[in-house]
Order: sequence, then C-alpha cells, then structure tokens
Amino acid sequence: MYRVVLCGKALVTALAVMLMGSVYGFGAEEIDIEQWYNPQSVWDLVTVFEEMDWSWTMIEDGVEKDTVLVNYRMAGQEVVAGEDTTLVELVLNGDLSRVWLSEEEQSIERLETGGEIIPLAFIPAAQLEQMLASYFWPFATAAYYSVDQAVAGAYEGVTVDRVETDLRELGDVEVYVDEVEVTLRGEPFLEPGQSANLIWGIGDFGPFQMLVEWQWTGGDAGDDTTFNMKVGRVVFR
Repeated sequence: MYRVVLCGKALVTALAVMLMGSVYGFGAEEIDIEQWYNPQSVWDLVTVFEEMDWSWTMIEDGVEKDTVLVNYRMAGQEVVAGEDTTLVELVLNGDLSRVWLSEEEQSIERLETGGEIIPLAFIPAAQLEQMLASYFWPFATAAYYSVDQAVAGAYEGVTVDRVETDLRELGDVEVYVDEVEVTLRGEPFLEPGQSANLIWGIGDFGPFQMLVEWQWTGGDAGDDTTFNMKVGRVVFR
C-alpha cells in the first residue's frame, strides 16, 4: 500500500524511476520495497524532484566534524546555443553552481561555478560528470553498499537487528521512514575483522523507496562508513 499520496505530474515523474520490486523481511516486520530509487546525478533528480536538500557530516574518532549541506532546485527553462535546456542550481555550503541540461540530448550545455562560465569544449563528458558527482557522495556510497540488497539479506556480512517506522516531514511532504539497524562485519564491504553499526532510513514515497538517512552508531570501519546523512526536504516535479 502506498503511504504518500502523489497526483498529477508528481505521480507521472515518480513512476518513471520504477525498477524491479522485492520484499525485505524481518521476522514479523516487513518493508515492501517495490521500486528502489537512489539519485546519484542531476539526471536522476530532474526525473522526479523539483527541489531537494540533503546534508552529511563526517565523523572522526567518534566526533562529528565538518558538515556539508547541498540544496538542489530546478530554476526554469532557457535556450543555450539553440538548445532547449533545463537550468539546475546546486548550492554546496553556500557556493552556487548552475548547470544547463539538455534533457532531450542528455547533455550538459553550460556550467557556471563561482560566477564564472566553465569552458566545456576542453572537458571530457566523463570528467564533467565526475565534477558534479561530489554533490551526491552519500548516495554513491549507498550504491556501493547496495543498501536495498544488503537489507534484503543478499550478503552474509550484513545483519539486521530491528525495524522501526516513523512519520517524518521532508518539507511539505510527509513520508513514512523505516529505520533499519544494520551491522556490517568483514567482507564483502569491509576488511576482515572490521565492523560498522549503522542506521539506514528508507523513505516510502509510494511509487518508489529511497534512502533518506544514514547514521553511523559505532564500529571500527574506515571513513567510508563514518558519516551521518539526512534528506531534509523534497519537492516533487
């Protein structure tokens, strides 16, 4: 059963990200993950969200350090070099970058950062995508750890201790979030003998499910697990 009601264009664009479904079991508790969505680029976001805010904080020796706050929003349509483009603004800790996307050609037509236009003719497309990937680092980490498959019990080195569900407000959108307490031990994600205790919050948006929280609660694994992340606000396209 869908637990967030979407309608109109929001529903249509949300349905565009549907993938293979599965049911994750935890004894008497279950999380129905029918469609997993993990945005790792501006291309992923523009199919579903008009705006989204997320943040992450690195942890060193159990102490929270620097926090990174990202604000994404679609800022309208513009014609660039004869191409119809979608203007996307990304703000990282107050620093604004603007990206003009040709959704039809699936190409970046213009990039502005720090108030300066970056000459794209000398930057390979792969390098350009890598430049923008830093904004999505927590979601790339979630992809590396195959959060949806790990919770489903696909890996021996992952155990799930419990599930709790609470209703959260992500801006004007209310979403049920299933909190999954996870322990990673050794392979395939960590070195032998290492462990990490985490909480993964899986938001149920109805047509899809998405990671909205990553919380490190202990363990001796490396920096790739020792951070806290939360999605703070979403606005559907």
